[in-house]
This record gives sequence, structure tokens and C-alpha cells, in this order.
Amino acid sequence: MDKKYQIFVSSTYVDLIEERQQVMRAILEMGHIPVGMEQFSAADEEQWKIIQRQIDQSDYYVVLIAHRYGSTIPGSGISYTEKEYDYALEKNIPTLGFVIDSSVKDWPHERYDDDLKKQKALEKFKKKVKNKPCGFWKSSNELHGMIAIALGKSFNTQPRIGWVRADSGVGPEVAEEIARLSKENHDMSESLKLINKDDNLINLNLNFPIFVTYQKEINYREFAEFNITILEILTSYRNNIFDPVNYTMPLSWLESLISNQLPKSIIQKISLIKIKDIMTLYSIIDRNDIEDEWHLTDYGRKILSKIPL
Repeated sequence: MDKKYQIFVSSTYVDLIEERQQVMRAILEMGHIPVGMEQFSAADEEQWKIIQRQIDQSDYYVVLIAHRYGSTIPGSGISYTEKEYDYALEKNIPTLGFVIDSSVKDWPHERYDDDLKKQKALEKFKKKVKNKPCGFWKSSNELHGMIAIALGKSFNTQPRIGWVRADSGVGPEVAEEIARLSKENHDMSESLKLINKDDNLINLNLNFPIFVTYQKEINYREFAEFNITILEILTSYRNNIFDPVNYTMPLSWLESLISNQLPKSIIQKISLIKIKDIMTLYSIIDRNDIEDEWHLTDYGRKILSKIPL
């Protein structure tokens, strides 16, 4: 059954136009439905009712935060972005926060709030968002991959109702889907029993979507999507490892891992590899690693030791 999720994207608008576009693009490439309310006037109470209805109908909620707090509700001092976030929490909709990294120093001055009260309100809002699942981004391009990975994780850990075509919601395929999900749940449970018996480690058989751009012909690019598990990544890593003392490995082998799943007849030129982001998200590798090298954390080594030879 082809299920699509509706994902509400919230942020201030003028200062984050490019960032919002990257988020929308990532969601669309995953085959889901992004919803943004920038076309409405936030100051109109009637429009707030529309926003509420859109959030009610959404399966997941994403908020982007940089250095502006945004327009505030008259008499309350709270921004519409924060009001949307609070409403999503109130409705128990899974929320994903993405806050600009504090190391970013070249952010344009005009994209900051000059108002001291808004600056203080923004810091409080960021603190609130950081108490939930949250990522830290440095550029709009980085957001694209982070969104895909974080949503993929949420789809696995917090599955929602989603949307299906009216002509696809009934019939024998429903029974087949239930049977498939039951088997998948059983397999995952068995995996957890074997791997997480004493150590409460992550389920290595969770699937994550990987998006790859490759070159088929000169001046012609194509996109590919496939799923990969942490078990597959770590098994390949172990088989290619050259420094068992420090657990380091050049990232070039990751490209080979992805290339093996693409047609052999094409000229491969992979420009988007997000496997490292998955491993960072689960604290398996050090998030401060340099671009072309990979270091397992103590937690990562512990997981690696659980994989049968």
C-alpha cells in the first residue's frame, strides 16, 4: 500500500526561503506531501484556523529556526512559529526541530532580530525545541540530507496514519500489507533479542532511505533511492577496515557500497552520500569527524562487536 505522509513545515519566512525550499524538496523526493503556510497572512485570525486545520491533518511537524523570532501575536508576545510548534505538541504530532548551528558566523546581519525582547524570546524558543528530537544545520544544502534522515527515522519509530488513494485503501493488498508488517515486526523483535539482549543497543535492521545522484550520460543526471540498514553499513565497514586499533576508514568505501546497488552498465558519479549522517544521528561515529575519515565512538565499537563474523 503506497502510503504518503503529510509534513507541516514551520519557520519564519523571509530569512529562510532557501532553507524551506530545500526541506520541501527533500520531502517531495521522499514521495511525501510538504505543507507550508507562508502564502497566508499570519496576522489574520481566520488564517490561524486554517493553519490549525492543516496541522491537525499532518502526520509530522518540522520547524526550522535561525536567528529571527518572527511576527508575534498581539498582546501575547509569542511568535506564530512558536504558536504552531506548541499546537503540534498539544496535538501529539511528532515534531522535528532543526536549529542553526552556533558555529555559523557568516549569517547575514539582516537575518537577525534587532529587537532585544525578540532575541530573548528566540533563545527560550530554541531551548524548548532542543528538549525534543533536534538537529543542528550549517547550510541549506546540509538541511536536505538531515531532513530525509530524521524523517526516515521518525517513519520507523513513530509510524502515523498517513494518506492513501481511495482506490488503494481496500482490497487484498491491505491484508498483504498487514502480513508484511507483522513479519517485519517479528523479524525486528528477534533481531532486538539477539543484539540488544544486555546492552540496549539500536536495532541494526532498521531501514533508511538513501538518495543518490548519479551521472548516466554526459550532462545528464538521474536520481536513485534505495533502503539500507545499519547492519549492512557496519558489515561493509568491518570487511573493509584497515585500522582495527583506531577504527578509522576513508569514506571512499561508502561510495563503493552505494555503487554496488546501482546498475553496472552506467557511469556512476555519486554526489549525495548521507550514510555518514545516519551513523552520526545514532552516535555510532563522531559528529566532529573530518570530511574524508570516519571514527567509531565507543558505542559504535560496542555495536560492531555484536555483529557475527
